Amino acid sequence: MAHTYPKFRSLALAAALAAAQALAADPAPAPAPAAPPPAEGAKPPDAPAAASESTTPAAPTEGGMMKLPIRFRRGFNIGGGVTLGGSLSGVGGAAARFGVQITDMFSAYYQVTALVGGYGRGSASGGVSVGIFAGAYSSFMAGTTFFDFIDVGFGPSVDVLDILSASAGPGTAGAGIGAGVFFGLDTRVAFAIPSHKPDGGRSGFCITFDAHPTFVGGGTITAMTVGLGGEWY
Repeated sequence: MAHTYPKFRSLALAAALAAAQALAADPAPAPAPAAPPPAEGAKPPDAPAAASESTTPAAPTEGGMMKLPIRFRRGFNIGGGVTLGGSLSGVGGAAARFGVQITDMFSAYYQVTALVGGYGRGSASGGVSVGIFAGAYSSFMAGTTFFDFIDVGFGPSVDVLDILSASAGPGTAGAGIGAGVFFGLDTRVAFAIPSHKPDGGRSGFCITFDAHPTFVGGGTITAMTVGLGGEWY
């Protein structure tokens, strides 16, 4: 019994020494140090940048449709009036217009007018002359629109007229037929009740006033008319 105890103690010491060597060879990892708390009043980190958005301006639109800077314009009117220079006179006809609206204010268009008219004149000697004419005006107009509803146009005109005239006086009488191409001018003023279209254009009912002199030989036939119609401009 006395010899067994020292041997047991030697075995215990050897086991303890082996365990100590194993712990020294593979120590447990130390815990990571905790992050320090943020300083008071420090700015928080920036968030990730969002995807950049396009800064290119979109094309002008209105009502989901492209607004056109230059657009087709058209119109028509039917009316009547008088011819200047006679005590009895009258003229009636119809006009149509086709052209371009360059901006909301400026335009250029062609206007064709078909008409019939008549005139009568008296002289100091007691003579009387009367005439009937029919023809067409081809007018090349430059236009300006004010406040969306006042439309003013002016331009030269090529007029084709057939004229039947007769005259009578003390001891004289005569008749004649004339036809030809003459130079004229056209001035047009229209008042519209406009409504706006999705493409930026305008349209509406209009009242038109027109003055048109035609230079025939040594005289002038001036037609002054009022008309009703429509305009798309």
